[in-house]
Amino acid sequence: MVVNINVYFVCQLLEEYLSQLGYYYIANKSNKKKIIELFHSLPFFFFDNKTQSILYKVIQKNNITAHIDDNIAMKKLCHNIYKDFCLDVNYPYKDYEEYYDNIKYKLTHDTYYMKKMKQKH
Repeated sequence: MVVNINVYFVCQLLEEYLSQLGYYYIANKSNKKKIIELFHSLPFFFFDNKTQSILYKVIQKNNITAHIDDNIAMKKLCHNIYKDFCLDVNYPYKDYEEYYDNIKYKLTHDTYYMKKMKQKH
């Protein structure tokens, strides 16, 4: 069975997942080990061979081990992977500041929204 995944969906999903990952990353011994495994397995969560191939090449192009020692470097890595994937599929990408401002807003907005829902009930 051939699966064709909408690349716009993949770009949006990568933006949300990787920006949150970069935003909250804490560099400790166990996280450093697991983050490498996560990035190497990430392409396999998309079931379209073309998408897997593009994402795999993008991840290989970015040196993961050089970015796992602190949060700032991880943020740059996550944005680079997102940006490079978007460029490869001709999708407009957000610059670094907008990328992380967007996730900060969504995280804050969700917290605010849940608080309001609890107050109503």
